[in-house]
Amino acid sequence: MRRIVDFCLRNTLAVILAFVFLLGFGSFTATRMNQEEMPAVDIPFVAVMTVYPGSTPEDVDTSVTTPLESALRQVRGVKNVYSTSVANLSIVELEFDVNSDVAADEAAVKEAVDKVQLPENAQKPQVSHFNFSDTPVLELGLQPKSGESMDEFQAWVRDTLIPQVRAVPGVGNVEALADLDQSVDVRLDEDKLAEHGLTAETVVQMLQANNLAMPAGTTERDGTKLNVRVDGGLHSLDDLADLRIPVVPQQGEVLRQSLDPLIQGIREMGRTMGRFGQGLANLGQGVGVVETQVQLLNAKQDLALQLMQDQSRLAATTDPAQRQELQQRIAQEERTLTQLDAELKALQARMQGAGAPGG
Repeated sequence: MRRIVDFCLRNTLAVILAFVFLLGFGSFTATRMNQEEMPAVDIPFVAVMTVYPGSTPEDVDTSVTTPLESALRQVRGVKNVYSTSVANLSIVELEFDVNSDVAADEAAVKEAVDKVQLPENAQKPQVSHFNFSDTPVLELGLQPKSGESMDEFQAWVRDTLIPQVRAVPGVGNVEALADLDQSVDVRLDEDKLAEHGLTAETVVQMLQANNLAMPAGTTERDGTKLNVRVDGGLHSLDDLADLRIPVVPQQGEVLRQSLDPLIQGIREMGRTMGRFGQGLANLGQGVGVVETQVQLLNAKQDLALQLMQDQSRLAATTDPAQRQELQQRIAQEERTLTQLDAELKALQARMQGAGAPGG
């Protein structure tokens, strides 16, 4: 080490020239090195995906995942097996050694999968492995020109654009995604919305509610559980044109209409209670026990009829506030009927004790 230091001190110029040469050579070499943003790195994982339409997770696990696992565990070089079973889909992942040949492993997995007996309605398993070079480096969004039909635009993308892009040097693959999806623009008339008391949010909610598909449970057929779905989607312009959006009255109008029967019932109850009070007053003033009895009977009959009407309204309404009001009225009417019965019985006892003539 001392000799090297002594040499550098005696030959300073040579050392500086050597340093400059190495720096220049390194800079030149660095600019000429091959660089790749997404290098081809093969991850030692192979996935097997199988679509089993109309099946439950239990059916997928029993009929698809388990047979595949049993066969794939025998593939040479497999370290671990991971599986997932969901409705309509089975996913089996195989982990291999880091130094293994992923292409050869994928071929061995395909060979093993071909020997597995799967249900008739299960689709052919798809075998694939992940590679960073498969990640797209450029994504473009395209739309047709004004006046150009969707069919013409799709044909141009498929027959002209994609072949030209594939011919560019260095391009490995080109895919067109969602090229068959179509959409419909709905433009709302603000004046019409205001005329019918609607909002854009209401229209959007109705479109979403009528374009909804949801599961409706399962059914068993030939020993196999099948998923049942309710398809309420909008599939054409005719479906959209036939959609009816209900016009809901303003809240004030709804409240007034819902309270009108209640107010009318309270008025009728007031008139009935007025008859009841008049009957008691007549009794106290000595107008005549027979006339008082007739008035009390009429009041009881009217109140019983009112009670039946309120009970019918209570069974028909779903509004919490209105139900509470009706329940309170019905309880008051029942207490009043009980009081009327007691007063009539007392009046009849007085008539019998006083020997009053029957009318």
